[in-house]
Amino acid sequence: MNQELILLKNVSKEYEGKIVLENINLSIVDNQSLVIIGSNGSGKSSLLRIIAGLSFISGGTRVVRKESLRISYVPEHFPKLSFYPSEYLLHMGKIQGLLTSYIKSRINDFFEMFTISALMQKTRIRNLSKGSLQKIAVIQALLTIPDILILDEPLSGQDSQSQDKFIHLLHDLKKQGIAIVLACHEQYLVEGIADKIIVLENKNITSDSNTSLSLHKDDYMVISFTLNDKSAVQTLASIKGVIEILHKDEMTILYVTFECSDAILTEILHIGGSICSVNRSIGRVNI
Repeated sequence: MNQELILLKNVSKEYEGKIVLENINLSIVDNQSLVIIGSNGSGKSSLLRIIAGLSFISGGTRVVRKESLRISYVPEHFPKLSFYPSEYLLHMGKIQGLLTSYIKSRINDFFEMFTISALMQKTRIRNLSKGSLQKIAVIQALLTIPDILILDEPLSGQDSQSQDKFIHLLHDLKKQGIAIVLACHEQYLVEGIADKIIVLENKNITSDSNTSLSLHKDDYMVISFTLNDKSAVQTLASIKGVIEILHKDEMTILYVTFECSDAILTEILHIGGSICSVNRSIGRVNI
């Protein structure tokens, strides 16, 4: 039987008088991958920070069930520091009381795993791409083996090869009994790693499932379009109502909430997209 590590009971979170999360009840257990999904602005990042103990709750209770619980947290946006990658990781490892020889060995192993080139190693963190920044953040989080690994949109900015390696790494970590909690949009990551899925909507958990959960309900829309400038697609990821972005050949496919679909269609046209189809989602669509 899995051990409960953290319990959230009727937790709420308020920022400057605005309620972001309300009556959240959630259990984090070892040897389980929990995936949190929901539209942008639904409170996923706030919930991750609460689980990690990095954000005070406005109401309810956060109970830690295990003594000396070790939590590693990887934010979506890593600070652009002036350190070189090895320099930063060495400092962080020493702060944790690790031996220099051990830290260097871990760093070298992860650099090889994530294909951190010699050029990237000689580039200051503030000048690295988003994908490279995320790799450094993950390495820092795994210098020691945590009880809980928390990740906020870990695949954003990663190329397909790095994504595959990262998913393989998560499987290995779960085999070691580590609890993994992550927020993400990528359907294949949800299906490939999740033991449990929760959906955040309207400040609360609206769906909670230990089995395969269809992300696309009847009130979601599927928008298919083409766009010459592929990089412009990333601007859509931060728009309220975007649930998931998928690609098939030259086509980009968005799953969006029904109430935000008009605004999202307008934005697609604004960035130069050509709409191919707009349909109401009925169950899961295989592409």
